[in-house]
Amino acid sequence: MATLGEQIKELRKNRHINQQQLADAVGVTKASISDYERNKRMPKIDTIRIIAETLDVPESELFQHLTDQEDDGYIQMEYPIGSNYPKIMQKMMAALNKLSDEARIIAVDRIEELCMIPMYQRTLANVLLYYISKRYQLSYNFWKDTGLQELPFNNGNWKLLHNIQHIILQREINSVTKKIWEFLYYSCDGEFDSNFDIRLVFDTLVPQCDLVDNLGFVFDDSFILHKFYDYYVQHSDYIGSNGKKQKYNSQAIFLQVERDTWDIQDVIEYDPNR
Repeated sequence: MATLGEQIKELRKNRHINQQQLADAVGVTKASISDYERNKRMPKIDTIRIIAETLDVPESELFQHLTDQEDDGYIQMEYPIGSNYPKIMQKMMAALNKLSDEARIIAVDRIEELCMIPMYQRTLANVLLYYISKRYQLSYNFWKDTGLQELPFNNGNWKLLHNIQHIILQREINSVTKKIWEFLYYSCDGEFDSNFDIRLVFDTLVPQCDLVDNLGFVFDDSFILHKFYDYYVQHSDYIGSNGKKQKYNSQAIFLQVERDTWDIQDVIEYDPNR
């Protein structure tokens, strides 16, 4: 059976629609459509519904790939290793197919109510734990999360609201040694388009890291992600506690996530030894 990406690509071409046209209709970027078709990312359920409507096919024709798709060189939706997510989706779709249209709306309303309860909500820390486990085959545990806090910028520019969240994961090597993976999530509400601001973000985020093991910087904006990464690579040194300039020896990853859902959209890796 064709993968979801292959199916979307075939249907799009049969309807003489290019990737940009499909992206505009669905409300995503052309790069996202390309990732979907190359099986690099799994579109969200709502996105699959819009794609099906745009390509004029039944939702079931695309939704079947949520359960049929095997993890063979394919980046699936983010869920914990060993999860029974595919089976849950299959049961959910089977149950929805037995309901009337009115009952389906009620079912969706109930799910949305669950989304408003903090104890049931997906968190950034959960997503990062899963990503590290999946990507590096290393088992880390959650250690610390400061929550989202306003970032104090002292440059007199208060037209933007800057927020930061510090998440720390740890892995025990033995009874004495622990490995730390620090993540700093940065969020900015407003237009962000100057190199000076990037430098200011850099000078604010990096000193908060211990710089001992591995680092992660998380953003919800592609422009900021790439600007920050470029600046990080160009300025890969810092002033240590001894007052001398030192190089970053930590492996670092830079992630772009979707605000609210925390779906990972893009990842850039930095290796100081390369």
